[in-house]
Amino acid sequence: MLIPQKLFNKEQILSVNPESGTIIPILVSKNGKDVYNAAILNGYADIAEQIASSLNLQLESSVGKFKQNYIKFLRFFIYGLVAFFIIVVFYKKVKKWIKKLFGLMLSCLASLLSLSLAQQRSS
Repeated sequence: MLIPQKLFNKEQILSVNPESGTIIPILVSKNGKDVYNAAILNGYADIAEQIASSLNLQLESSVGKFKQNYIKFLRFFIYGLVAFFIIVVFYKKVKKWIKKLFGLMLSCLASLLSLSLAQQRSS
């Protein structure tokens, strides 16, 4: 049988850091009148998720999953936009460079052809 304290991490739930803690950061915030209910809801949701993960269970829905999925979606979207703009800028720079290089190669080839034609006519 599992010890109940090993099913969830009490220090993580009561952590002061907003990244890991789910109760205390809400209690110390000044973002509303009813912070106690939000803190209790987040605490219970975090405990339920930790217990489910320690028992290898999959929750169909929970409060924390929506927030985590939303943050992952936003992060993916923003990184995708940044990567897209970097690729577009890189493509435009390389395209200009390739056009210059191709133009230089064509002009060299044309001058070589004109020289070879001039040599054939003179001989």
